[in-house]
Amino acid sequence: MKLTQILAISICFFAQTKQLTAEDWIHDKPLDPDDQLVDFVPDTGAADRINAADRLRTLSQEISAETCFLHNAVLPDHNRAALGQSIAEFGDILDALLHGDAARHIIGAEQNPKTILEIEAIKAEWSPLYAAAEQVLADPTNAAAVHQIYGQSEHLLATTSHLLGELEAEYSHPTEVLMSDVLLIEFAGRQAMLTQKIAYDTCLVWSGFGGQEQIDELQKICDDFDEIARALHDGMPAVGIVPAPTEAIRTALEEVIVDWDIVRAQIGKVTQDGGIDDETISWIDEVMTQKMHRMEAIITLYVEYSRRALI
Repeated sequence: MKLTQILAISICFFAQTKQLTAEDWIHDKPLDPDDQLVDFVPDTGAADRINAADRLRTLSQEISAETCFLHNAVLPDHNRAALGQSIAEFGDILDALLHGDAARHIIGAEQNPKTILEIEAIKAEWSPLYAAAEQVLADPTNAAAVHQIYGQSEHLLATTSHLLGELEAEYSHPTEVLMSDVLLIEFAGRQAMLTQKIAYDTCLVWSGFGGQEQIDELQKICDDFDEIARALHDGMPAVGIVPAPTEAIRTALEEVIVDWDIVRAQIGKVTQDGGIDDETISWIDEVMTQKMHRMEAIITLYVEYSRRALI
């Protein structure tokens, strides 16, 4: 999906939930005089709540990738520890979004009944997947548990993405977080998620589990990673994305993309005759994990940037 198509979906969602136009989205146009951004307004933790939901979306694919790599004995010690941490974090974030968490700067319990129901629905969906992940941790050769996680990966991505969209619509407001900042956090978060979806799809294809559909998707999401990387660094004014707003963000983005062409070339070999060896798949696992952590750090920088008018 092209970046402009992704943005169009985001604008459509916001228009439905907050009666915004594309012009409002791109230019942060105030809806009425009472919505004008004052010099300093209280920090309600809105950006942190959105960031936490963004992390859920990434975890939906990180858990799948770690399961695949562990099942196929790729960096088993690392992936066993990482999977244990990821499934614990997923549950912790759901609780934080529901009840608040001062340590995460998520201030107060969720008040919107519709959002509460959506979080509760994801908790119900997550419960059997958590049990399956624990089975994989106990026995990585447990194919039934592994395939249960594989089978729910796309649905978990869809439900966490929808929750993120709901929270973006609920908490984007000139007195909480500007829509233009939500857009930057959204696409930086999408980039973090893509590092793990790329890792997951690469593992599936390499292990012989993924077919042509998985190969085609891998190509598409690598294209998405390219496009979002350029947009975040250089800006894409036509769709409301500004260039990296601080030197720290610009430098950090450059660290993510500096070796991407090399990484993508190796990923491309997965679909070729002969594929790649165990050493290369381990390297891809490591480097995509590093890129995820760097993107998560960049999201934190964007969240801090979004507080520039808050007290």
